[in-house]
Amino acid sequence: MSQHSFWIGEEGAATFMHVHLPLELKQCIGVIIVPPLGHEYVHGYRAMRSIASAVAASGMIAIRPDLSGTGNSVETGELHVSGWLNDLERARNFLLSQPGVKSIVVLGIRSGALLAARHVRSGDRLVFWNPSTSGKHFLRELKALGRFSTSQTGNTIVESGGLQFSGVLEAEVGQLQIYGPFVDLASSLLIERDDRKSDITLVDALTAASGRFDRLVENEFDAAFCEPHNTKIPMYVTQQIVRWLTSGGTTETTERTSVAPSPTCGVIDHDSIRLSSAVSESVISIDGLFAIHAYGLRSKAVLLIGNGGSAHHVGANRLNVLLA
Repeated sequence: MSQHSFWIGEEGAATFMHVHLPLELKQCIGVIIVPPLGHEYVHGYRAMRSIASAVAASGMIAIRPDLSGTGNSVETGELHVSGWLNDLERARNFLLSQPGVKSIVVLGIRSGALLAARHVRSGDRLVFWNPSTSGKHFLRELKALGRFSTSQTGNTIVESGGLQFSGVLEAEVGQLQIYGPFVDLASSLLIERDDRKSDITLVDALTAASGRFDRLVENEFDAAFCEPHNTKIPMYVTQQIVRWLTSGGTTETTERTSVAPSPTCGVIDHDSIRLSSAVSESVISIDGLFAIHAYGLRSKAVLLIGNGGSAHHVGANRLNVLLA
């Protein structure tokens, strides 16, 4: 298994991707991992990476996009839900450009499930893990958390993990619903917490739309998406997702296709990108270490910005990206 990181798209609005490639493509499946928004994206980075690595180790291709306004993606202007859906479309197109990939699995986590529900296509497989049921409910959670923040200054802008929701974006997110309608899903898997009741409306919608519908109950989410220095890799959930994909959850044949563990296996737009007339960024990978190099035409010194422990490399509230 190998991991490669790069930007896809125009320089003013490029989506940063992490792709996890198998040494040999044993299943003709590409998996899009749709991350949650805000603080849960930052906290759950380690869990999502472990899931993607396990998917690739089992012979599939996984891709983890940084949605616009998060991670290392490049965005100019106001954020919109349509921009996030475009990020997912770029991830899908990349997977389908890979030799041997014939079907797509969309894995939506928490608020990412709201976007996954909008992005999924007929014939796809769909996985929800502890999904937010509506954009309004998700925003209420963020506002409630904001009232307990020690940095509360009376600002009415909703913010979480460095992601600011303008009035327009808040209104767009508030319109999101997870209930579909879904059309002709090959199969679907709903992963639920063991301390919450099932959403019967969602269960009914997935059952009606899916050739096969499965449910899984787990107790790992809180530990996987807590403060980064306390996170634990969700081993059980990861194993069950991979098992579902490689057995009963898939209807494709298991033909084998060689995939070179190299970024040349597919079309990659950028391993470096210009942010402005004066600043550029590039991806650096040395002996297993991953970094983003930000530099200008007159750069004469090096400032090394490291992450602490298993904290996301973008830093608290995306500080490292903005500071660099």
